[in-house]
This record gives sequence, C-alpha cells and structure tokens, in this order.
Amino acid sequence: MSPSSAAIAALIVGIVVIALPVCIRAYRRRGAALARIRRWQTLWDRTERDRRAPVFYQLLKDHDASPEADHPGRERVRAEIAFLCGCAHLEEQDACAAARMFQVAYHADPKLNTALVLAFACLKVGTQSDRPSDGQPSPHTAALLEKCAETWDELGRPPVGRRARERALITAGESVEQLMRSLTQAEIR
Repeated sequence: MSPSSAAIAALIVGIVVIALPVCIRAYRRRGAALARIRRWQTLWDRTERDRRAPVFYQLLKDHDASPEADHPGRERVRAEIAFLCGCAHLEEQDACAAARMFQVAYHADPKLNTALVLAFACLKVGTQSDRPSDGQPSPHTAALLEKCAETWDELGRPPVGRRARERALITAGESVEQLMRSLTQAEIR
C-alpha cells in the first residue's frame, strides 16, 4: 500500500469514526420525536374537538415554564406543540389564533415549512370568521385552501411534509392534513 493510499484509508476511517455517532444520535432523536408526536396524536384523538386548543395551549405553557431550559431539543418540542395548537385553532375556524401558533412553531423550528405556509395563509384569511352552524364545510375552509396555495406559490413552493416529523405533525390535525394533501396535489401539477 502506497503512502497516499494509507493516508486516504486513514482519512476515510477517521470520517466514519466521527460521522457514525452523529448519525446514530440523529436517528435516535428522530425516533424520539416521532414517538412524542404519536403520544400527542393520541391526546388529540382523545380530546373533544372544542377542548383541543385549550389543552394544547396549556401543554405549550407548561413546556415553556419547565426547568429544562437548556435541553437541546427544547425548541423543536415547542414547535411541535405550537403547531398542534394551531391545528386546533384551525378546527375552531379561528384563523388569527391559528396564525399566532403557526408563527410560534415556525420561529421555534425554521425547517417546519408547513407552519410557515399556514401562518401566512391564516393571516390572510384572519378577517373571515363566518362559522356555519349546520355542520357544512365553511367558506372559511375554501378561502384558507386558496390562501394556502397562493402563499405557497409566493414563498417559492417550499417543500411541505417531506420530513417524517413534519408529516407526523400534519396527520395529527385532520384539517391541516386535508389542506396539505391539496397543496401536494398542486405541486405535482
């Protein structure tokens, strides 16, 4: 083996030794995040629809007040809770409150593109608060879908729902899942 081959082999071994622990930590962190979101989805499913926003808002307040301020994944957890709180506000057709929560989620985790799109779309729709009492789809929902597509285009069609953690959050809120499915179909066109 020539000296340059030995140096290259040593370099490769060094890179593997350094990269392997980083990859293992990332894999474990992803698994922990998905497990946490599954627990919140269970909470979501077990909570009455009109109680979801207060429950997740309280969860966010408790998280912010917890003494684990230096926890490395703290902001990602905050983003997940705020995202679900925003989903709950969307179900209540409270676009202004949903926009605030999606903004909190995006600022806590800038990789959460779905929160970015929804925050701006909700701000655009925020003044339309007509809520039907007959259980029929609201004009609000159609307007929100239109604003989501418009916002998504304006933002340069950022990838939404491509990461496992983001997909898990999207499926937690049924109304958001329907909106994002529509955007994904628009992306294919």
